[in-house]
Amino acid sequence: MARHHFVPQFYLKGWYGKRKTKLWAYTHDYHGNVISKLRSAKEICHSPDLYTVEADGLVSIEESSEEVERDFFGPIDNKAAVIYRKIKNKGIQKLTSEERRDWAKFIVSLNHRSPKSILSKIDGAANAVASIIDKAKGEFLIDDDSEIGSLINNVDVNSAAKNGIIYAMTKIISEEKTIDDICSKRWVVADVDLSMGKFISGDYPVVYGYNNKDKSYNYLALSLGPSKLMIMLSPSVNSDRDAKNISLIYNEALVRQAEKFIISEEKLENTKYIDFKKLLGIFLKKGGIVDPESGPLGQ
Repeated sequence: MARHHFVPQFYLKGWYGKRKTKLWAYTHDYHGNVISKLRSAKEICHSPDLYTVEADGLVSIEESSEEVERDFFGPIDNKAAVIYRKIKNKGIQKLTSEERRDWAKFIVSLNHRSPKSILSKIDGAANAVASIIDKAKGEFLIDDDSEIGSLINNVDVNSAAKNGIIYAMTKIISEEKTIDDICSKRWVVADVDLSMGKFISGDYPVVYGYNNKDKSYNYLALSLGPSKLMIMLSPSVNSDRDAKNISLIYNEALVRQAEKFIISEEKLENTKYIDFKKLLGIFLKKGGIVDPESGPLGQ
């Protein structure tokens, strides 16, 4: 069983701080509690076989494969890890146009690669696959006992549905129009205001505003560790004012959209601007999944 990180480890390690090997991770338990624990990046934000292309009974996919994790997400994350260090050490102004596009693609991937984004669509897609098979059998009068009927009956509709969703996800992440949109933004990095508390992250680390009419982002924000927040803004807006406003709302927005994990360099404490105790109550109501043997699941 493969362990697939939907938030890459290089990014999570940005919250290790002085401990070097641990960060604070917040998740849920069966008893209605938010559990905080020091954990390594390896232990969180992963899900078993999330991107595995499964044998589905179709001729084109006869055995399971890690090609999407290896050949698609591998290059995206490897390039992003190098760019991440460059941004933190030299600044975004030092990025080449190619690096900006690679980083933009990484940002898009974070919005589409989570378990919820994939697994929540499987039932609907499986029903669609089953309906297509039934319709084909009826239209072409395919007998279940025939050779072709036997082949069709061996199709695993759930695996076929998951495979279709995974391949569609790679196409969405690679859309040039979306990458162009992000690259056209003004990119700034805001330093933390300690009166607000240090920046946190989680299993949905990108906070953004999206214009459904124009099919474009109004802004995107991603913390680069506890002390810096990267913000991508439309060129027409008041960048300084909007960057400050986004910095103020980022932590709260991130907690509100988190599903299973919130991460922090230190234990979360209320600040002048943020009532983390109240926000963790909202996070708790979403319900957590805990493995009775190994603790909170990576997903």
